[in-house]
Parts: sequence; C-alpha cells; structure tokens
Amino acid sequence: MHKIQLPAEVNEENLFQFLTKLASGEEHSEIVFDFKKMIHYIPSALVAMVSSIQRWKSQKKKIRFKNHKQCNAYKYLVRIDFFEQCGIKNKGLSEKLKAANSIVCIQNVENVPFMAMDIAQTIAPDMKDLNLPEDETGLLDCVEYVIAELGKNIEQHSGGTGVVTAQYFPSTGYVRIAIADNGIGIRESFKQKEVDFSSDIDAVEKALDNKTELSKLNTLASKFDGQFIVVSNQAFVTLDEAKVFDKDRGFKGTLCAFSFKKFETKGFDKTLYNVNR
Repeated sequence: MHKIQLPAEVNEENLFQFLTKLASGEEHSEIVFDFKKMIHYIPSALVAMVSSIQRWKSQKKKIRFKNHKQCNAYKYLVRIDFFEQCGIKNKGLSEKLKAANSIVCIQNVENVPFMAMDIAQTIAPDMKDLNLPEDETGLLDCVEYVIAELGKNIEQHSGGTGVVTAQYFPSTGYVRIAIADNGIGIRESFKQKEVDFSSDIDAVEKALDNKTELSKLNTLASKFDGQFIVVSNQAFVTLDEAKVFDKDRGFKGTLCAFSFKKFETKGFDKTLYNVNR
C-alpha cells in the first residue's frame, strides 16, 4: 500500500511538486489518498487527480480515500463532483450543495461545442444575452474558445478520455481553466505523424510554436496577464520556464492549465483576430 499525503494547498507555484507526488502512485497497486490537510487546490491539480485516479481504476488498482469527509475542502469537492468523477457517489448532498450556487463541475470531455458554451455561460452568466455587442462578451468568448480548442485537441490527438473544469476567483480577478486526459501524450501524438522528438520537452515546445492552436493559447494567456501550463509525460512547460520530471514521475497523458485576468478580455474577438494573423 502506498500513501499519498495531500498538501494543504496547490497553486501554480507548487503544481510541479504536486504532480511529482501524485506520480509516486504509478508503481503501486494500492494507493491511499489522505485528505486531512487539504484546503485549497487550483483546478489543474483537481483534474490531474481525477484523470490519474480514473486511469488507475481502469488498470484495476485499488484506490482509497482517507479523512476526505473531515477536510476543509470536502463540501467544495462534493459540489464540483470530484468524488463522483472518482467513483464515489454523494448524490443527495451534491445536489443540495449545487442548488445554492452555479458552479462548474468536473466533467467528462464530450460534445465539445456544447460543453464549451455551457461552461462559458456558467462563468459569465450575465453575458448570455445574444444581443450584447461583441466587445462586451469577451469573458464568455474567451472561456468558450479556450475550452473548445483544448477539448478538440483531446478528441483529435490524445487517444484517451479527458476531464475539464473552470473557476473564477473573485479575490484575484483570475479565471482558471484546466483540462486533463489520460491519452498518449504530445510526443507520441507527433510520432504517429512520423515526427519524432528526442524528449517530451522538445515535443511540447514544438506544439507551442508555429501558429498551432496551443501556440495561440500561449499567446492569448500572455496578452491577458495570465499563464498557460502544458504538462505531458515528463515535460512541464509554462510561459516562463520548462522543467523535466524525474524518470517515472511525470503526468501520464496531457494536462493543460489556462488562466487569465477576467477584466483583460474585453475586445477578445479583436485580440484573437490579431493572434490568428
């Protein structure tokens, strides 16, 4: 049995270390997650956990949770369907908690256009009015575009299944979108097209170059005072740096985390037009 003691908080600054800890479960057949210290996790950490747990369960590994009902984050995790996505039912409590506020649950990546619009309207409910001028729907348009592009990337290239979520943080003004899949990873996706790279880092950096959809997201994150993180197998790449996980300590599949300042997205369509030029 292998125990993973979850830290109190996970943010962009310690996401690399958290994913390293999560990957320690790869070599074990029984994994116990201890939630005792858990308080606040950014969406990318949550979808990384769900994606890994779903994959491990498909491999017939035994997954157990400890102290999850006592942790400070328990009600939030129920509200976003974290436990349900991990195979633990909390139906009655989940529906009761979600009735109080609109919230983006962790959900499977499927029917991407509808999914992208649904999440965007949850993040920006006051922009549902179809009669609003384009320069007033930047938040809605940005969320929809980012999720649609990342969702299509999973459908077209990963060969696996994915999960997605998003959240607006009023205290900082940031919106965070995260999507993870348990597929073949970016390097292997290139290899299937007869383009081989010597490392996962090289493959990810190529995917972020030359006007690819991921490269456009990279540019948008920079323009909107945000961050774009791409993790694939042993590669961890941000706007500012690239890191390599130790052997067998990476993320199996691909994890993308896109964040931006809510109030920077006014005139999104014009910004996207310039990025596409």
